[in-house]
Amino acid sequence: VQTCALPIYLLGDLFNCREGPHSLKGEKMKKLILILAAALALAACGVPSDHFRLEGNFKGLDQGEFYLYSLDQGHQHIDTLRLNGGKLEYEVVQTDTTLLMMLFPNFSEVPIVVAPGTKVVVEGEATHLKQTRVKGGVDNDLLTRFRLDHLNTPPKEMTAAVGNFVGEPPTSPASLYLLKKHLLLCPTPQVEEALRIIEQMVERGSQSIETLQLRNLLRRTLPELRENHILPLQRELYGFADYNATERVFNFPNRARIKLGKLNT
Repeated sequence: VQTCALPIYLLGDLFNCREGPHSLKGEKMKKLILILAAALALAACGVPSDHFRLEGNFKGLDQGEFYLYSLDQGHQHIDTLRLNGGKLEYEVVQTDTTLLMMLFPNFSEVPIVVAPGTKVVVEGEATHLKQTRVKGGVDNDLLTRFRLDHLNTPPKEMTAAVGNFVGEPPTSPASLYLLKKHLLLCPTPQVEEALRIIEQMVERGSQSIETLQLRNLLRRTLPELRENHILPLQRELYGFADYNATERVFNFPNRARIKLGKLNT
């Protein structure tokens, strides 16, 4: 972690400068020193263009370990963040914009958008870790606001909420994260709606490899599901069960159900 070191000796040279025909005196000298000090401090404390810096402040939690990991299957590395005195600091080389998850000791977690040359500050309380705020950059501000606004939103209403959010930053990793979490990796996947939203994301400029791969997968999955499973079952169960296309469920009069979904192997 970089530390800020202000080169005070430069200010000392200014204080010791002798008077001359072009010397500065009084208030002008003080203003010049303050401006120079601020400029030097910013230069010393800035995040390198190929690094990402994370700082954390947590009330009521003096020590502990958090974990930072990626949802990207190509980057399975997990970093351990140690909390001392309620604070943590973390800095790493970062060459692209992506989304990481911070996992807390109580197994709740918050998403963080990381980008080269940026600093993010995470603030929370031990008794309300789900309400942790992530500050730093437009994406994190929008994602934090969305997360806090929808802590108690019913699952059925999350589809519309995600659709509205994606309209704001369609190229952000945060949009793809919310789409996966609330429309695909949920008890009742909304594949058709997810495909509609991701098509809009691509039209509005989202051209990341992950976005395009997911779009292609959904385009391929829907026809295969319909041809290989839905239509044959509709023929076999005609008169015995009603098919709910939204939930992709066959409902029987005795309340039995056949739900179509993806089998993870």
